[in-house]
Amino acid sequence: RIVFHGQVEQGQLVRSILCRADLFVLPSLTEGLPRALLEAMALGLPAIGSETGGIPELLPPECLVRPGDVRNLADNIDCIGHNPATLAKLSADNIKTAGLYKAESLRRKRHEFWTGIRRQQESFAADTR
Repeated sequence: RIVFHGQVEQGQLVRSILCRADLFVLPSLTEGLPRALLEAMALGLPAIGSETGGIPELLPPECLVRPGDVRNLADNIDCIGHNPATLAKLSADNIKTAGLYKAESLRRKRHEFWTGIRRQQESFAADTR
């Protein structure tokens, strides 16, 4: 059974819908780094998405489809959706991947990045003196 919810108000309703779902599907034609996908992954939902934008950064190759490839999308939904062992593995993997995007993890990565930039700039400045 597939339910298309359309646009849903943020907050508890979204969480409620995600917690009742077995699979999250994001067949975008274009995308950035999709927050909706990260939220579903953080709740342990297995997911399928398009090979576009930041989605390949989040999902393994077996969960990706070419944008607009309806046949491949349907096949992936059927294959993954009917395999409990795969669903369980993807669920665990998605929780781990989503954890990499928590605020504290991102704050640490940003600090390391900017510290590295500052060191390089200081090194460059010292070399040009």
